[in-house]
Amino acid sequence: METNNMFKIEDGVLKKCTPPEATQVPLISRQSIEELNRAINIVDVVSGYTNLRPESNSFKGQTSDSGHQDQHELHKRLLELNRQAARFFCDAFYAETGETARAYAQKRGWNSKTIMKYGIGYAPNQRTALLNKLQANGFTEEELVQSGMVVKKESGAMYDRFCNRLIVPIIDVRGNVIGFGGRALGEGITFLAPPGTPVFLNSPETPVFHKGAQIFGLNIAKGIGLKEGLVLVESYIDVVSLYQLGFTNIVSVLGTALTPNQAKLLKQYANDVYVCYDSDDFGKKAAMRAIDVLAAEGIKTRMVEVADAVDLIEYIQLKGAKSFRDLIKNAKPATKYKIE
Repeated sequence: METNNMFKIEDGVLKKCTPPEATQVPLISRQSIEELNRAINIVDVVSGYTNLRPESNSFKGQTSDSGHQDQHELHKRLLELNRQAARFFCDAFYAETGETARAYAQKRGWNSKTIMKYGIGYAPNQRTALLNKLQANGFTEEELVQSGMVVKKESGAMYDRFCNRLIVPIIDVRGNVIGFGGRALGEGITFLAPPGTPVFLNSPETPVFHKGAQIFGLNIAKGIGLKEGLVLVESYIDVVSLYQLGFTNIVSVLGTALTPNQAKLLKQYANDVYVCYDSDDFGKKAAMRAIDVLAAEGIKTRMVEVADAVDLIEYIQLKGAKSFRDLIKNAKPATKYKIE
């Protein structure tokens, strides 16, 4: 049955999703679940970048020519589609079929506050679940494909891009849900991705999502970046896990090397950036590239070296959160790190 509840974004943060009423969620208390019951108001989202005025029972942007108007309407529709997709994924997370996703979140140690803060969801293990929902809500085939949420084969058949994945909404600094990241969930307690399946999958490039120009978690960390600096890590899973441990100034790239556009965005919200990538060869090379890109933008950069562990979360599990805070405090200037 269709719900009348709406999402809402406050201070750039996706808040409060409600699971189906009959669902029992062992991971989170019923009171906590009920606190997740607001949705993104598309008027609040879109008004962040254009002036909106009511017309009849809808809102239209004030634009100067038909080309811009068409573009604005497309953006508006895709943002609304993303809003509804975020709600769908959130509901699925708390449904009976979302047990694996909840178990993964529990294994990561995420509590209800963290799950709510980042709008964590689940893409069901069905190839057309979201497609059917969005079509029933009036979205066209063209809109579904342009959003990147649905893939269309040469034969004309369509299917959901995300299937059996933990879903993390990607929200920009204005509070727009612009895309999604999905972590594959395999069978059993290991959560290993099936052979041939990428562990991480992001939305493709769309009219509202350009991954080389966005930073994950900046909608949450932007208020503290100018005070404490921003810590740049490799994945959105690390961002969520570190927030759970009390670190609120953590951000990440979106599956690509740091770009000049991302560095420009970081510069708007931080005077200092601490690069903290994994200590394997790939992580070290990526860190060196990131340092160069940040330096080109004149950003004061320091390198946080994680030793005695394969990755950041493993390090904190071994050494503790305080040890990681000490690493940030004593981070080397990037210029010194490169010389060594």
